[in-house]
Amino acid sequence: MAERTQSTPVVEVARQYFLNLVEHVRKEYPRVGFYPDHVHEVERWALKILTDHPEADSEVVLLGVWFHDSGNLVGDKNIDHAIRSEEYTRLILSNEKFSTEKLNVAPQTLEARIVAAADSASHMTGDAYVPSSGMKRTITSSLGKLDRDYRDIALIPGLQEKLTPLYEAWKTLLSLYPKFD
Repeated sequence: MAERTQSTPVVEVARQYFLNLVEHVRKEYPRVGFYPDHVHEVERWALKILTDHPEADSEVVLLGVWFHDSGNLVGDKNIDHAIRSEEYTRLILSNEKFSTEKLNVAPQTLEARIVAAADSASHMTGDAYVPSSGMKRTITSSLGKLDRDYRDIALIPGLQEKLTPLYEAWKTLLSLYPKFD
């Protein structure tokens, strides 16, 4: 199993591109500073899910992990961030001479489903639902995001059942959280 956690040269390139992009954008928009921690958490979940899915291409999954939110940092904000992320990923990977034929926005492949589920799971073990006036996150929007994430972790069979205690804990916490909606 050790080889599943080892990075490849193209994944390292992806990691550096993303971290450099965050640093560049952070100068103008300091709130993007949470992205490195978030993506590291997504990576931890992806690696955990990959242990149950040895048939998945771990390099494609890890590329998806490192580029999945890049569209929040670049491109036309009127276009969905997933589409912008895919465009950015294709550009960077083509510059690195890496085939982009396995990439897709919609979670149609096992690898794309792993990235989507890992992203949603990472929210449950991070602070994504904590209401914040700075992020314009209310109890209502947090509960909506929690429910969407709970739905999306079902993309990987068995993951929703494993994370139901976290889902329920967040629902309880949010029901007790001081309201400022």
